[in-house]
Amino acid sequence: MKRDKIVYGALLCGVVLLCNSCMLGRRQIKSPELELPATVVADATDSLTMADMAWWNVYSDSTLTALIERTLERNKDMLAASARVRRMRALGRVARADQLPSVSGQLAADTEHNDYEGEPASDDPEFDAKVSLAWELDLWGNLRWANRKAVAEYLATVDAQRALQMTLVAEVATAYYELVALDQELSIVRRTLQTRKEGVRQARLRFEGGLTSETALQQAKVELASTATLIPGLESRIALKEHQIALLAGAYPTLRIDRQTMEMHARLPERLKVGLPSELLKRRPDLRQSEQTLRAAEAAMGMASADRFPRITFSLTGGWENDDLKGLFSSPFSYVNGSLVSPLFSFGKKKAKYKAALAACDEARLNYEQKVLEAFREVNDAVVTYRNVRTAAALKRDLQQAAQKYVELAQLQYTLPRIMGKGLALSRLGGGIGTRGPGETKLEVDRRRIRDRIAYIKECIGKVKSVRTLHRAGRAKASVPTVSLVGYTNAGKSTLLNTLTNSDIYAQDQLFATLDPTTRQLDLPNKQQAILTDTVGFIQRLPHQLVAAFQSTLEEVVQSDVLLHVIDVSHELYKEQAAAVYQVLDELGAKDKTIITVYNKIDKLPPDSGLAERLSKEENSICISAKARYNLDGLLALIAENLKLKAVEESFLVPYSDSAAVGRLHDAGTVLEQEYLAEGTLLKVLLDAEQVQQFAKYLAADAKA
Repeated sequence: MKRDKIVYGALLCGVVLLCNSCMLGRRQIKSPELELPATVVADATDSLTMADMAWWNVYSDSTLTALIERTLERNKDMLAASARVRRMRALGRVARADQLPSVSGQLAADTEHNDYEGEPASDDPEFDAKVSLAWELDLWGNLRWANRKAVAEYLATVDAQRALQMTLVAEVATAYYELVALDQELSIVRRTLQTRKEGVRQARLRFEGGLTSETALQQAKVELASTATLIPGLESRIALKEHQIALLAGAYPTLRIDRQTMEMHARLPERLKVGLPSELLKRRPDLRQSEQTLRAAEAAMGMASADRFPRITFSLTGGWENDDLKGLFSSPFSYVNGSLVSPLFSFGKKKAKYKAALAACDEARLNYEQKVLEAFREVNDAVVTYRNVRTAAALKRDLQQAAQKYVELAQLQYTLPRIMGKGLALSRLGGGIGTRGPGETKLEVDRRRIRDRIAYIKECIGKVKSVRTLHRAGRAKASVPTVSLVGYTNAGKSTLLNTLTNSDIYAQDQLFATLDPTTRQLDLPNKQQAILTDTVGFIQRLPHQLVAAFQSTLEEVVQSDVLLHVIDVSHELYKEQAAAVYQVLDELGAKDKTIITVYNKIDKLPPDSGLAERLSKEENSICISAKARYNLDGLLALIAENLKLKAVEESFLVPYSDSAAVGRLHDAGTVLEQEYLAEGTLLKVLLDAEQVQQFAKYLAADAKA
């Protein structure tokens, strides 16, 4: 008998262990199939990346570093993320403990008093001490799937915390540098305000002396008032940016935000190290978080699958029980209990839950794959943007240096003929080594130095011009039509460029806000594309030397196919300003180019003035509001119509054996019609006349004739 019990127990343990090793749903889990590209970014296969660097090594600003450290310590979202990590860690321990037997103990004492009618009253005391052991057999993997799910959810919160840390570091750094830039902008505006005040004073003196008209004085006052209105807006933006940083740092808006001054001559690294594609998946915490979310969904699917089958629980209870405390330990007892709970009729609820979990798993897998695609796009966009920003920064430095040299050249050319008659000191002979040549006066030395400086500056200017010539040649080779914005300073050219191209270049109500050309792609109707360039604002009686100083931006005007003459129609002197622009265009030799007159800021006109209606009737002109985005579609249509006049419409028949030419035609011009014939593909294309010869052999018979 005893032997039979041993055999029975061994068989039972074997069955339990065998069943306990089963996990339903394991075969149904599909790992994401990702076809990763060979490189993250074209021509970039670095093994060491910028992400491998600690963030405190990226930023050289000690003030910013201290601010980031404070943010990571006190940011409320960061603290909440830490709390979530601790919560999921504790829940993971709960899921892991559910797989093990549970042991509980009980000490109890009670007495039952009975006083039934017709019977004498009696007391029935009872004392017991019990120890219970309960264990659910994990036959189908319910508990193990639950443990896997808990672990995956915990790891997801850990990676979410890391992703949040990266986001906070980036947000604080971005806001900090924006704040520093706003400080710099406010400083420039305040200096400009002082210059405008001096301009008003000089204009008043000239007016009172009879040297100028009252118009010049009033214009100087308008420019002073326009500059003064910029300061409150900048101060408000600075305050809002400080409040944003304070919130990120987990403080009230009263927190003082220290910052350093902007580095105006910072040099960017030549290239960013991006690493290998496989490393990107391991490095980005948001991708790891998405992957762990997928694992949790897979585990939930396994739990739903196992929940459709019976659950078996064994319990063992033993102890002592007696109605007399003295005889408690002399009356032991024990019993074994087993229970099987199985769904019989749930009307498809269990199956529906499993299908829902399966769909959720597919959703999580697709979300992960989409996250991978977005990560590669973000990295590529960031690298491309960085390269463009670096190139633009280098060009702006060159243009800034060129403009400074032009201004210096103008000053030297102005000073050279006026170095005379300044006392006997200038005409005294000098001697000695390192001073002047024999018999050379100080006047002659100053003139010689100025001439040498002029020659050097002209040489530097020539180099900058050659660089810009190469850029224009590249655009010409691509046969992309160019459109340039011209107009009086403060007419709204930069605002119009931002609105038409969805850009964010510097645009302020101040003199010469644009000092170098800014170029953006412009999408026109009928799938046409053009290059839109912003230029420096003109002023009345622009000196010839300043025309040369702004040569880098005015060169774009001469080379453009169409000019957009932007006029601030709300200005009381808009006619005089327009005349000043035409005078400068005449000096540049661009007055005969195709010009579209754009009357801007019509939203500032009185409703009953009728001026906009009269101006819109002028030839090749249009009334708009760049800031209010009024009538911009009409402007784009007018630009496209003027560019169309500079292009030709031709028909090409491309054989199917040379289908690559179809793609080249799409790139070269605007395909108006496309038809598939027996002989090949017939295309009607609008393109530059010079490009027709490149596709001469594909010209249709009627076109050749």
